[in-house]
Amino acid sequence: MCSSDLVSVQHRWDRVVSKSTERTRALDLGLKEAKEFQDSWSSLCRWLDDAEKNLDEMITTAGQNPAKIKQMLAKHKEFQRTLAAKQPSYDSTMRNGKALKDKAPKPDEPILRQMLTDLKSKWDSVCRKSIERQRNLEEALLRSGQFKDALQELLDWLNQMD
Repeated sequence: MCSSDLVSVQHRWDRVVSKSTERTRALDLGLKEAKEFQDSWSSLCRWLDDAEKNLDEMITTAGQNPAKIKQMLAKHKEFQRTLAAKQPSYDSTMRNGKALKDKAPKPDEPILRQMLTDLKSKWDSVCRKSIERQRNLEEALLRSGQFKDALQELLDWLNQMD
């Protein structure tokens, strides 16, 4: 083998090694992005499942006791602040998932699409239930005040009739 053939083989070998190194870096980066997405997706889904379960378990009214209703409303507003604090995490996870889906091999796209759909569905459900719960508590508070006022009017009327 002549020296020029050896140099040519060496250059080809260097290109193969270089491309292999680039591909390894790209695969490592892809793995890191996929793991970060999976971790944030799993964590957020667990939190949303727990939040939805808690919202479903909460009793929507506390009878006619305005103080108890106000207490429940304050607790619910704290939950809403926590939910609002999760918004950046939700947005980031959705954004990362969409970017991952765009770069993913074709067989992985439906899986990622379904994961994003599930996350969006859970998020929307918790937000909807949270709003519904707040509305129910506010209506209960309003009704409890009206009941108290109506009862006072009835008592006043009875005293006048005496």
